[in-house]
Amino acid sequence: MSRTKGAKTPPPPGGSKERGIKELITETWALIDQAKKSLSDPELKENDRIRWAGVLASAIGTLNHLLWKTGAGKVDEEDLASILSKVPEKYAKMVRRRLKGDENPDFKGIGRGDLVEVVWLDASLSRGISKISNRVVATYKRTVGRFVGIFKDRQYQHPHVLIQHEIDEGGIIDVSSVPLGIVVGVKKLAEKEASKRMKNGASVSWTSPLEGGGTKIITRKVRKC
Repeated sequence: MSRTKGAKTPPPPGGSKERGIKELITETWALIDQAKKSLSDPELKENDRIRWAGVLASAIGTLNHLLWKTGAGKVDEEDLASILSKVPEKYAKMVRRRLKGDENPDFKGIGRGDLVEVVWLDASLSRGISKISNRVVATYKRTVGRFVGIFKDRQYQHPHVLIQHEIDEGGIIDVSSVPLGIVVGVKKLAEKEASKRMKNGASVSWTSPLEGGGTKIITRKVRKC
C-alpha cells in the first residue's frame, strides 16, 4: 500500500485541522513501522512481542479512523495484508483477531463475574529524555475487578473489555472500560490473590466531564471486589 498515492492517501491539507490530521497519520505510520520492527526482532522476549502485537492492532485501528476522517476510505484487506506481510504469522494472527473484535484468546475460560487482573497499554508523555528506552515507549497499567464482558461501542464498533468494581456496601458500582486492542494480558485471580493485589494499591482511572466541555482524570483506589 502506497503512503503517497492511491485511494488511501488523504486529500491535500486545506487548513490547520487537515494539517493536524496529516501529521497524526504520519506519526501513526511511524508507530506501525516501529511495532512491525519489534515483532520481527528475534532478541525480543515473548511477552514484549505480545504487547507490540497489541500496539500494532491499536495503531492500525487509529490509522483506519484517521483515513476515514479525511475521506480517504479505510484500511481494507489488501492494505492489511501489506502491513502484516513481514510480521511473523503468530503475531499477525493476534493483530487480525483484535482488529476483527473476535474474542481474545487470553479471555478463554474467563466468565462473567470472575475476578481478573487486566494488563493494558496506556498513552504517555516523557519529558527531558536522552534516549528511547522501553520506559519511554510503553506504559503498562493493571486493572483488577470482576469481568463483565467484551462489548463494542456504537460509533466505531471497537471491542472494549468491561471490568466491574464494587466500591461500597451500598451497591455503588464503578466500571472500567479498556479497549481490547490495547489489552496485552489477563489473569484469572483467586479471591485472596485479588484482595492482596488491591491492598498493594491497584486502582482504576476514568475521565469525568467538566462544565464547559473539559475533562478531568479521576483515580480511585479499589476498596473491595
